Amino acid sequence: MFRALVLLRFLIPFLSAAIAAIQFHASRFSPHEAHPKYVLAVASALAIGNIVITVGLWCFQRWARVALVVWLVIDITFALSFMPFHFFTPISWLEAYIVDMLAGAVIAMMFLPPVSAMFAKRKV
Repeated sequence: MFRALVLLRFLIPFLSAAIAAIQFHASRFSPHEAHPKYVLAVASALAIGNIVITVGLWCFQRWARVALVVWLVIDITFALSFMPFHFFTPISWLEAYIVDMLAGAVIAMMFLPPVSAMFAKRKV
């Protein structure tokens, strides 16, 4: 169950971003008012970090637990700082809530038994 939630938490934003890119590609409005290269660099770093953290969680690496919490704080700060609220559609808000609930479930599971015991074991 833990790995299924980790996988869903990883896949839903990427699918949502792909759909949003297709929808807003033809839009004449800029999705953000910040410098596009800065936003692209931060979004790329967050995407790469998400991949690394997901692999770490899948393999029950201890560092991935703390990395996920830090990554979520940075991701939410970035999203609320650089994306104006008029850019979000009701579907994107729904996706954000679902992903946040999945992340909360993953965080709770990875710090509570029995899943936390999987992170404590040292693999040789």
